[in-house]
Amino acid sequence: MSKLTLDLQLLSPTVIAQRPTSPGQITRSPDYLSGTVLRGGIAGLWREHYGTQDEGHFQAIFVQGQLRFGNAWPQQLNGRTWIVPQSAATEKRGGWFADGDEGVSDLLTQLLREAEPDDMEPVGDTFVCEDTWKGRWEPLTARRRLISRTAIERAPAAGITRGVAADGQLYSFEALETGQCLRATISGPDHLITVLAKLLDARPTITVGQGRSRGLGLVEISQMTSAPEPERDDHALVAAITRFSTLAGADHSQRLLPVTLESDTLLRDNYLLACSSADPHAVLSRYQQRVPTSMELVYALQATHWIGGWEQIRRLPRPPQLAVAQGSVWVFGVATHELPTALAWWHAVEEHSLGERCAEGFGQVRLLHPFHDYREAEEERRW
Repeated sequence: MSKLTLDLQLLSPTVIAQRPTSPGQITRSPDYLSGTVLRGGIAGLWREHYGTQDEGHFQAIFVQGQLRFGNAWPQQLNGRTWIVPQSAATEKRGGWFADGDEGVSDLLTQLLREAEPDDMEPVGDTFVCEDTWKGRWEPLTARRRLISRTAIERAPAAGITRGVAADGQLYSFEALETGQCLRATISGPDHLITVLAKLLDARPTITVGQGRSRGLGLVEISQMTSAPEPERDDHALVAAITRFSTLAGADHSQRLLPVTLESDTLLRDNYLLACSSADPHAVLSRYQQRVPTSMELVYALQATHWIGGWEQIRRLPRPPQLAVAQGSVWVFGVATHELPTALAWWHAVEEHSLGERCAEGFGQVRLLHPFHDYREAEEERRW
């Protein structure tokens, strides 16, 4: 298995539409490009270069799902981007920069102990940047532009433009602003990564989202690297999980594993019905077998929403699907003697993702997100 990291730069405003809450509401793009959108843009580039030639590789890469296209998150120089978990909270009128009682802290261990947290409110940011030079955390917010489009009314008979706005034909949406940088990872078999890298070697531009015929959604692949992700140290993980479990009030016979969803996740139960439950034996075992016998879901802090969209490859609308939202947090309990087995199981889930449509960036998870890692700090630490 190989990984290909792409640095992307927006060359024009980019609109990845989400369904508005009600008619007339402004359509707001998410703060990132989904793996679905990235896959569609690169598939369009493939057709431009190769047409219907080499259809076998096209089917393997873009249709059969042998490559996994990760979401493209905002990127900051000399920093690493992380999802903000839903357990993160801040003092009212506080912020990210810790000063006394201000700053962002993690409430997960308090929630697990059923302790009453202080007067806190959820963090509104989706992403946070870990600055590797300054050693601090900073919110990472996408820059946006409000765009409006108005249809011009025509005379009913002659079809002559009257120069006034047609009733009910005002479209407003927020677009991601030009110049922003994002980063995505594509993973899969070595030979397919090699084929895809050859296509992207010339640092091409792709088009994504709405308004492409009007110059929107132009994205440049500015850099491509194949450096592998560093492996996680199981000994350090065991120490961190032990401390987390102690702070969360677990006894010595059980360890608690906090898992953060780094992307929306689509799940189905044993009856193939859409569900939002993370029960390891009734749901998760469909996607990764050999679940540790003692593992159970003990706590969930999550949100759900419906997703749809348009599939560019097949040129068909996607049916709405129920998704567990990124940033959701699941906590699993496992017997202490089964902890090594559970760690190996979650490492496999991290590598292959969890749930449906993993090739499009869904189902990415992180065991022991940095916000839940208390190896070198107290529970009351703030960022």
